[in-house]
Amino acid sequence: MTNDLYFLRLIAEALEKPDSKTAIEGALKKIRVMGKLPEYKLGFKQFKRFMAEVNDSFKKHFEEPVDLMDTMLKDLPLKIIIERNGENIISIPVKGGSFSEKIKNIKPGKYDVRLSTGRMLWQGELTEQDLVWTAAFPETDMALAADTGDHAEHMTREIRLLEGELIIRVVPELESGCIELEKRG
Repeated sequence: MTNDLYFLRLIAEALEKPDSKTAIEGALKKIRVMGKLPEYKLGFKQFKRFMAEVNDSFKKHFEEPVDLMDTMLKDLPLKIIIERNGENIISIPVKGGSFSEKIKNIKPGKYDVRLSTGRMLWQGELTEQDLVWTAAFPETDMALAADTGDHAEHMTREIRLLEGELIIRVVPELESGCIELEKRG
């Protein structure tokens, strides 16, 4: 088996052990340690993608989904990556529980939002009408809108991902926009 799929052998061997739960935990630790070596870098990336797909499939096929991301990948450095026109603009670590993050100075362009596992969460274009106040709300004075304090009223987009666990809100500002990420959880 190639280094690109090294994790499959380790998982298969762990499943054959009498105490498979302990063996799987050990295999996951070994997979993570080996994944830091240059010759296993691609394999580790594929492992994370594999686990993300297993998690998604599990959630779709069972009535009471178990979040395998939290149980099996709790020690892996999962991140949400936002790219504009193919360039990484921010990488946000994802930990258990809820969080909210605001990313300022968002300019028009083609955006990708994905996990560090490689899983694409959203792709789309954000335009001046999404991001610049005068283009988004030409009839509304920004100073009056700011007085209300309710950003939800003034967002141009709300994108719900992962069955509502992750929400992206696009809020226009004076010269560039803001993306608000909210993870519920």
